[in-house]
Amino acid sequence: MPKAAGWQVIKPLDDAGVRELVTAGVKDFTPTEFTTRHFTGKLVALKPVPSSEEYSPVLIPSSGIDISLLATAEQKQLKLRLACELPVRVSLINAKGELIEEKTVTTGKTWAEEWSDVTLALPEAGVYQVKLFSPKRTYRLSLPLNMALSIPNLVNSQGRPTPRLYFYVPKDTTRLAFHAP
Repeated sequence: MPKAAGWQVIKPLDDAGVRELVTAGVKDFTPTEFTTRHFTGKLVALKPVPSSEEYSPVLIPSSGIDISLLATAEQKQLKLRLACELPVRVSLINAKGELIEEKTVTTGKTWAEEWSDVTLALPEAGVYQVKLFSPKRTYRLSLPLNMALSIPNLVNSQGRPTPRLYFYVPKDTTRLAFHAP
């Protein structure tokens, strides 16, 4: 501790003291003019992004991920690359909330180097949800670049690399905040 004026009266905090300060700060210093938004409009297909790659860069989610998919009439299947040491449940759900297909995928001990290919049949054009679930475990995921997909939430709490994040910010926005509960 520095020997400057005022520093000698500061007592180091233990874990309980830090928690107390954070709790008080959250209560007393709530951000003003903070509005969370979640897209609820109709998904529309965008022009395909020209790419020499077939799949996205690797995502490393933790526990689960929901993917929104807009399938065209020509797209009869969704092909994912998934790598997981322990089982991951992959579910395909249509716009009515009906389960279309469900698979359990396990790559095994070589999950950090090898992929498991997962193919889900898309019975018709429309909006689908793809849900991947692996309780408290990370896994590798790569998505096809030729389909209209969005990921409303990506949680990565295991210290693994996360992909570069791009998002739209309206021109008149002067403040941007990220929130982690």
